[in-house]
Amino acid sequence: MLSAVDAAYTERNHLVAVLARLFPSGIKRTEINGWEPGWHGCVYIDFPSGQASWHYHDREAYLFDDLPPYSGEWDGHTTDEKYERLLEYIVTLRFAKHRNQERNVK
Repeated sequence: MLSAVDAAYTERNHLVAVLARLFPSGIKRTEINGWEPGWHGCVYIDFPSGQASWHYHDREAYLFDDLPPYSGEWDGHTTDEKYERLLEYIVTLRFAKHRNQERNVK
C-alpha cells in the first residue's frame, strides 16, 4: 500500500501523463545528487508558455513509457516557475475562450 505522499504523486502523475499527450513532450533520466535512483525518471512538457518537468518514480514509468526520449535540456526552471508557466497558459486559454464568446454574441 502506498503512503499518502506516494499516493498524491501517483494522482499527480496521472494528470501529467494526460498533459504530456496534449503537448510536445518526452522523457529523460535525470540524476540528482541525493535523490533515490527510482526517482530519476523525468517527463518534460513544452507548453506554449515554456517548459515544465516532473520527476516520477520508476513504479509509474508505465504512464510515460510510450513517450519519445526528450531531446532538449532542462531550462533551469524552478518549481515556482513551472507553475507560473502553467498559470500563464491557463490565463491564455481563458482569454481565448472569453474572446470567442464575445464573437459569438455579436
